[in-house]
Amino acid sequence: MTSEPEALLPFLTLGSGLVLWIVGPAIAEVVRRRAPALPPDELAFLGDAIGRVVVSYAISPNPDIDSTAAPLAGMVCAYAHRAAGGAPQDRT
Repeated sequence: MTSEPEALLPFLTLGSGLVLWIVGPAIAEVVRRRAPALPPDELAFLGDAIGRVVVSYAISPNPDIDSTAAPLAGMVCAYAHRAAGGAPQDRT
């Protein structure tokens, strides 16, 4: 995005369906390995939602990625844990 935004931007905006079609299932598979109890519909939702967030950050990146990555991963893990039937965990 920094060096050639005109080459990538159309795929992330107008053509993001293709990107999400690839990224969503890939993310869902990573989550499935960590949370095998999640039902397929929850995995698909989570993969799609995370994929959309990733596309959003690719279009408009946060200059301090460290302050974004860890909290986002924590939210995803907490969601996956609850969706799999676990009790909410303290994230402090």
